[in-house]
Amino acid sequence: MDELRKIPVFIGIGTTRSGTGWVFKQLKSHPQILVTEKKETRYFLNNYGKNGFLKQIQNNKENPKILGEFDPNYIRIKKTFKNIKRTFPKAKILICIRNP
Repeated sequence: MDELRKIPVFIGIGTTRSGTGWVFKQLKSHPQILVTEKKETRYFLNNYGKNGFLKQIQNNKENPKILGEFDPNYIRIKKTFKNIKRTFPKAKILICIRNP
């Protein structure tokens, strides 16, 4: 788990029906990207902390380079961004949106 602490992190957010599930599956299939076992853990809605977040990840890849999760619920609730920033201040936020 200590090796995962040094890997760059991304958090994917988006609106419903904007393709977040497809993007999550594509990222999960990449050999160097680790994502949470399931999409929408809702971890940052009420929690923060690296150890708790890293417990959501199964390190089943040989040489991971990037770590992250996708949860479209985060886009609606302001406190999640504060929790993400406290936990991973350098995390990149990926946003999926669509044209109605």
